[in-house]
Amino acid sequence: MPKLSAARIDDGRVVSDVSLRSAGQPVILNVWAPSCPPCRHELPGLDELAAEYDGRVQFLGLMSWGSTADAKAIAQSDGLNHLPLLAGGEDFLNALDVESVPTTFFIRADGTIIARQVGMRSKDFFRTQADKLLAGKP
Repeated sequence: MPKLSAARIDDGRVVSDVSLRSAGQPVILNVWAPSCPPCRHELPGLDELAAEYDGRVQFLGLMSWGSTADAKAIAQSDGLNHLPLLAGGEDFLNALDVESVPTTFFIRADGTIIARQVGMRSKDFFRTQADKLLAGKP
């Protein structure tokens, strides 16, 4: 996993590649933008899964472009209470050549990215991927 340094939009705490690895949990990292309708469609389902898998799989929403104010407004209007939304992370996005959103990365607890999914997917798809990560399957 390349270097990641991004701040949570709710409280400013920094999330990094090091902190993700030290948490010892797999990660589903969804790259999104406030101006992206498919991204906005995915966020509520990811929020529900973040609550469902709390303590077992980390779900994160990394904003690729847009303002923090827009992200906060979306979190509030869509009732996103469990999915941490992050701003920053340019090094990570550049290292992985993220060119379109939504793009989601599936990351083992050791920080190894095992899959990349470009395009909108359903909540059930993400649930299946979370279960695979927990089972150690690619």
